[in-house]
Order: sequence, then structure tokens, then C-alpha cells
Amino acid sequence: MLKHQRMCRLIGANDSRISLLIDQRDLAAPVIGRKTVSTSDSLVNIWREKLDASVDGKGLLYHRDVPEAHRWAREPTRILTERDFVRVNHLRYNLLLTGQLKFRMCRQANIFCPVCPNRPHTLGHILQVCPRSHGPRIQRHNKICEFVHKKLLEKGFEVLWEPHIKTGRGFLKPDLMYWKKEDPDIVRVLDIGITADNVRPAVPYQEKVKKYDVDSVRKFACEVSALDSVWVGALIINWQGAIAQDSKNFMKGVINTRDWAILSLRTLQHGVYSYDF
Repeated sequence: MLKHQRMCRLIGANDSRISLLIDQRDLAAPVIGRKTVSTSDSLVNIWREKLDASVDGKGLLYHRDVPEAHRWAREPTRILTERDFVRVNHLRYNLLLTGQLKFRMCRQANIFCPVCPNRPHTLGHILQVCPRSHGPRIQRHNKICEFVHKKLLEKGFEVLWEPHIKTGRGFLKPDLMYWKKEDPDIVRVLDIGITADNVRPAVPYQEKVKKYDVDSVRKFACEVSALDSVWVGALIINWQGAIAQDSKNFMKGVINTRDWAILSLRTLQHGVYSYDF
């Protein structure tokens, strides 16, 4: 790319001897992945697309939805030690050692999970499915829930933690239900989910809304809050720290820019704890 740019600049030289030295092959724009690279921006876009399409980078595709969630990666923070900073970045970029990564380096390595013999040993499996990390996985969810609960109380909301709501198909337990008398007459129902990296966060968000936006939940919310309107939403974060844009819109006025970064970082930190468990 740099050589191509230098040669193109030499074309405008008034010295005929220089034009004789220029090889026409050097004037052709470089090609990466069957795409012609003509500018620095196009080069960045091509490598970004290749990263998004890779096994390690597919979860990073959705980090652009809420970019302020990643301020911790470029600004100093007292939350992280130097070691933790390195570890959470290794987790974020899918670089922690797993059976899958060993197999990519050496085909003789065992690719399967030592606890789940028929499942590939990947970070996604360890953090989301494997029974060995079930305890830390629950703790990760609870810590995120506790953080949001604290912020709601600071904002003056009345909060109900994990109400048990009887429905025709059993009980539903949204994580939080909150309202404020000074606000417009609305009570919000919130459920929190830490999801896989191979699905757009908007998809599990809509699944949560569909699950809890039912008549029995709406009736219960109106009764306990003495308000008339109900808004059902979710806080969706994938295990690589990406946050759903819909979650940001739903929690506007509760979670600020710094808090989004803390939520993403806490998810990654507890992911490292689950990996080490």
C-alpha cells in the first residue's frame, strides 16, 4: 500500500528520467481478499471485515453499537491492575488458551472439553455452557444485577428485586422492576442476560421482551407500583463485553457513559474468573 502511494506521487514529477524508472506493475493498487485497496480507509475496512469474519473476532463485530462501553480500554482506570488489564484483553480477543486454540496450533491436541467430552473446548463453551463454571457464571450475572440495582437506588427509583410472578405457565422472575413517582406514569421491567458472541445482541433482547411482555407481568407491575403503563426491556451483554443498543436506549437516564464501561469491564473480569475456576 505504501509503495503504491509513493509510486503514484512520482507520476506527477517533471523529470523524464523518473518516469522511465517507474514500473507500471507498481502502479496497480494492491488486492487483499479479492478487494482492491486504494486508500488507507479502505485498507482499514478490509482488515476490519476480515477480523469480524474470523473465529476470534466475530464477537467484536457488535462492539460498535455502544462504543462508550469500551472507554476502559483506552483510558486509565483504577478498577484494573496491570495483570487484570492484560487478562481481560486476552479474554476479549479470544486469546486465552483452550482446547480449540491448542488444536489450531497442533493438530494432535485434544479439542474437546475435559468436563463435556463431546463439546469443543472453547471460551464460549467455558463461559456460557460448561457445568464446571456454573457457579462463577451465576456470580457474574448477580454482580451485574447488583451494580444496576445500586444505580437505580442512587437515581431515586423504587426497586423490586426478582419478583415471583405467577402466570398460566408457571412463575416468571424478571431481575428488576423499578419506577419513580416523579417520572411519567411508567414502571419498567428489566431482565439481564450475558449472551454468546455469535449472535447480534438485539436478538436476545427481543427474546427477553417477548418472554416478559405478557398480561400477568403487566398486571403485577401496575398493582405493585400503582402506575398505569409498563415498559419491558433487557440489559444484554455478550461475554466479550459488547452491549445491545436497545439496552442503552431502555436504560437512558439510569446508566451513564462511565457506567457502561464498568458494566462491560465487569462482565470481562468475571469471565476471567470463570475461565480460571
